[in-house]
Amino acid sequence: MELADVAGAVDTLSQQVNTLSCSIRELQNGHRHLQEQLSFQTTSPTRPLELTHVPEPHVPMPERYSGKQDHFQAFMMSCDLLFALNPRTYYSDYVKIRTTISLLVGEAQAWAHNLLRSQSSVLETWPLFFNAMAAMFDDPLRASTAENTLRSLRQGRRSVEAYITDFRRFACETGWNDVALIGQFRLGLSEALKDEIARVGIPSSLESLVQLSIQIDRRLRERARERSASYSSMLRSPPAPPPGNQGVLPAPEEPMQVNMVQGRLPPEELHRRRMHNLCLYCGRPHHTARYCPEKNRGRAGNPNSPLRLLHLSTSSGCSPLLTLPLVLQWGGRMLLQTAMVDSGASGNFLDKAVVDAFCIPITNKPFPLHIQVVDGSSLPSGPVTTETEPLQVTIGPGHKETLRFDIVTTPLFPIILGLPWLRQHDPQVSWSSGTFTFSSSYCTQNCL
Repeated sequence: MELADVAGAVDTLSQQVNTLSCSIRELQNGHRHLQEQLSFQTTSPTRPLELTHVPEPHVPMPERYSGKQDHFQAFMMSCDLLFALNPRTYYSDYVKIRTTISLLVGEAQAWAHNLLRSQSSVLETWPLFFNAMAAMFDDPLRASTAENTLRSLRQGRRSVEAYITDFRRFACETGWNDVALIGQFRLGLSEALKDEIARVGIPSSLESLVQLSIQIDRRLRERARERSASYSSMLRSPPAPPPGNQGVLPAPEEPMQVNMVQGRLPPEELHRRRMHNLCLYCGRPHHTARYCPEKNRGRAGNPNSPLRLLHLSTSSGCSPLLTLPLVLQWGGRMLLQTAMVDSGASGNFLDKAVVDAFCIPITNKPFPLHIQVVDGSSLPSGPVTTETEPLQVTIGPGHKETLRFDIVTTPLFPIILGLPWLRQHDPQVSWSSGTFTFSSSYCTQNCL
């Protein structure tokens, strides 16, 4: 290589070194500038943050939980809402778990206290404690139970909103898709709603069907109120009853001593029937004289007794009871009975002995009905689980309606018409003569 070439290469390298040196100085200056800015920001006084304490909302404590499977989900959901809305109060799993334990009673409380005494590891975190409670108290067949309940759920006489609330509560436990839920939802609607939906067509989604049902149900109830108001304006005061013939019905002959041809039983025959548990009226087994089909078949021949027969009677001459004769009809059969009108009764009831004696058709209720007697205790026979199929009930010459009766044991009277019946028909009662007058708008529209 010649000397001139070497000198040129050296000059080129010198220029590159100078360029790199300038770049390094620029980087150093930029780095120093950034450090100065950072130092200024960290050393400059800052305004302290002002902490604002927003008060937590008042959330009522969940109801105490005793360990019942059907109440577990609602109890735990209430606890989760309490903790979510008051995060400062229930800030740790320790507080959440102890708060939940403080709300337990009975078997659930005993179970949790055993965990505390043994210092169980499930008390360390909320998820562990929740899973332990679920394994102990949640219904392991919850989905199956929800499916069975959903299949038997019916709107009945309730508003569609009440039916929807129950339907959604059980539907979320089943895992069914929209198609299955739509079919089951429509099946449980009232007949009037089914007819109206059939006219407009079934929507393709459950939510659309729910909204359509609400609109139709509200319109149907609005029309019922409009019809009731129009009939009320047309009503006239009922005429005064004619004088005379206002006595109480004569008491029937004692069935314990009268046979089916209305003749007195000989003492020997009376003794024989009693010894063999036979009916004292017709002499046949498997029923008593009070519910004898032969006796009631004879009575049912003239169901259209006048409304003057609605009367006040006295049981054993001391306790006045409001009673009335009525006729039950179903499947071509007819039965005359005496009903007690009781404003203290929460529903309409039929004696189980009558149902069994005359084979009155019954069905299971959608939900068991818990009934309390006057002293607050439950019925000895437990909750009411069955009711009659719709029966035609005739009172007097022209008052007809269709009723379902809850099946209970009523030894005093075979039939009890309670407060819901009185509120619906709103009859006028003459306490001096013991008569009913059915002149309400409901009766004018539906019964007469």
